[in-house]
Amino acid sequence: MAGAAPAEAVWKYLSPSDPLASADFIVGFGHFDQRIAEHCAALYAKGLAPKVIFTGGAGSGSAGLAKTEAEHFRDTALQLGVPLDDIILETKSTNTPENVKMSLAVLAGLGHVSVEADRFILVATPYRQRRVQLTCRRLLPRATLLNSVPDSAYCHDLEVFAQVGESLDRLLVGEVDRIKKYGDKGDIESTHVPADIEQAMAQLSDIVSG
Repeated sequence: MAGAAPAEAVWKYLSPSDPLASADFIVGFGHFDQRIAEHCAALYAKGLAPKVIFTGGAGSGSAGLAKTEAEHFRDTALQLGVPLDDIILETKSTNTPENVKMSLAVLAGLGHVSVEADRFILVATPYRQRRVQLTCRRLLPRATLLNSVPDSAYCHDLEVFAQVGESLDRLLVGEVDRIKKYGDKGDIESTHVPADIEQAMAQLSDIVSG
């Protein structure tokens, strides 16, 4: 597989994880990827946070789900033992900034005020994790943000996305482009993409467009 080496390098760059500590909320960012809900439920079961937020309506990553992404995640989490009272849903957002802004509005409506300086464990499908983090840094600059991606590997994610007719390699190329473009626009925290990742991106871009 000619593109595996550069693609895996880009995937690893986009999929950061941090050492975990207790938090106020676990946040599952909407997608078709059910592993997000499973991972949130596992973190909850470990006692890492008292509440789980699932955020997402129907967006580009929904892959034809019959329900909103948040409701899909809720159903999975309930099956895995997370009590309904500890699940908070935001079902209207269609992109990552809306995920954050609309979740904050839902929290405020439930009486969770002044959460901007709280501790959040962020859970996304692996290749989106870095952009989720950078979005939250832009919109929640005083919060403590911890990355936690579902356990995976590039080769496994390749199969996960192929099953819904998506090319993970094309998504990786587009994701790095978004990180640079959205950072320049101020939509997310600007970040420097390392030179080795830029090189891997160029190689991968040639492969997927060839």
